[in-house]
Amino acid sequence: MDWKFWGIRVGAVLGIMLAGALVLLGIQKLIGHPEEGAYLSYNDQYQDWHMNCAPLQNAKGGCELYETLFAKNGETIARIAYTGGDNRRLTITVPDGVLLPPGLGFSIGKDDIKAYPYETCTPDGCFAYVPVDDALHAELLKSDDGQVELMAPQAKKPIGFKFSLKGFAQGLKALEADRNRRTAWWRFLVS
Repeated sequence: MDWKFWGIRVGAVLGIMLAGALVLLGIQKLIGHPEEGAYLSYNDQYQDWHMNCAPLQNAKGGCELYETLFAKNGETIARIAYTGGDNRRLTITVPDGVLLPPGLGFSIGKDDIKAYPYETCTPDGCFAYVPVDDALHAELLKSDDGQVELMAPQAKKPIGFKFSLKGFAQGLKALEADRNRRTAWWRFLVS
């Protein structure tokens, strides 16, 4: 028996088996056997922060890390949502009826309050966007709390609400892990 030809035959058989496995993965993709949970949205909680994710099959889907602030009577007074990726920002939503011209006040830790304009108001509330640069990103990770201020129509001075950053760093890691999972080059093989 010629060992040289035997090695070539074994290599050819292994190559055919590998090609067959890749074809089967491609067929799996075509006939729609997604990874478990690919069609389901999911929510996770990281202390005071929550993460809400669109289904993996949603092409424009992703996750949002957020905290909702409630008044003593149970009404929502603000919602702070972080979206990562290339356009890192905080979206702060407050109920309709606030005074728009002064904008929304925002600070992290012991930083001074900065004003951000409301971009739009809908029946869901008024939205202000806070761009997250590297300095603010670092503050979000190391601080324990922040503050949102708004002006009510009859108020003489701004009304401030503290919010917690407990769980933000852990939630951010989960948010980034999900983003990496959604954008991995090999994802098409298993979704």
